[in-house]
Amino acid sequence: VAEDEQQYVLKLAALVDQIMERDSVYSPLIDELADSCFRAASVLAIFDGSVQDVLWVGMLSIVCKLAVRLGALIGIPAGLNAFKHAARVGFIVPLLTFYAEVPYCRLPIIYMALVVCELPGTDLLLGAYELYNGSLVGAARMVHCIVDVAFLGLSLSIGWMIYGVVDDPNRKEAFTLPTKWCE
Repeated sequence: VAEDEQQYVLKLAALVDQIMERDSVYSPLIDELADSCFRAASVLAIFDGSVQDVLWVGMLSIVCKLAVRLGALIGIPAGLNAFKHAARVGFIVPLLTFYAEVPYCRLPIIYMALVVCELPGTDLLLGAYELYNGSLVGAARMVHCIVDVAFLGLSLSIGWMIYGVVDDPNRKEAFTLPTKWCE
């Protein structure tokens, strides 16, 4: 019985991998619009944000997706899109504090909603299930997820640091904590 369950899990994992790797049946425009709508809806559903946050996330997700398309035209490898996206988010979102006067307390909601789709939740759940059923493939999936999340965090930090240097080239530290916060 345990061997049948292991074969079932392996077939299920192969099916999910096949679904994740196939091309979309919708046009790229509809895919981008659906992605932006999902990220904007996550502000309310996951992060308990405001309607203003939804508008910012919807707008910024389109800007970030256009940057991905521009990068593809220039010839930047597509395999690093999640990390490049996180670095762009880490660079673009702090600009809102100065040019759009968005309070600092709103920024974590905005940038987390922008990177929520890059989090490896499905792989993590499949890895845990496979590991529970005795497959070592699950351990490899879980380690891969941990590395992905570490790179996403690093990319966000790099974006914030680039922003800090660009914002004030004479600053001694590349990243400083905000001096104003929401009341």
